[in-house]
Amino acid sequence: MVLYRELDPQLPDLGWNRSLPLAVTAEAVRAIHECSDSGALGAMAGAARSYWAAAGGIAIGTSFGAAFLALGWDIAAAVAFALVAPAALATMEARRRARQWQAVIEARLTVLGTARG
Repeated sequence: MVLYRELDPQLPDLGWNRSLPLAVTAEAVRAIHECSDSGALGAMAGAARSYWAAAGGIAIGTSFGAAFLALGWDIAAAVAFALVAPAALATMEARRRARQWQAVIEARLTVLGTARG
């Protein structure tokens, strides 16, 4: 189980075990705004911040493509470079969804901080 759900099992799953985070739902927003455990929310925000999905595919595809190109393996280089585009698109979508989770979590943490201050 992910740390933030160990701390507060009522928090929604942001999709940590998936290749992309889940889309934020109204139910998830409500659950986050009902949470008063700033430690659990902080752990959840950290999980959302660290979500980079297929970013490794970008580096691997680019590196292999350059290596294949240097070796003169043009077809292999073309295939490796072609794999960079889907990895980049998946990473952009993952970050877009993760930022939506972060915004909801940060809003709740702000409210908790204001209430204590």
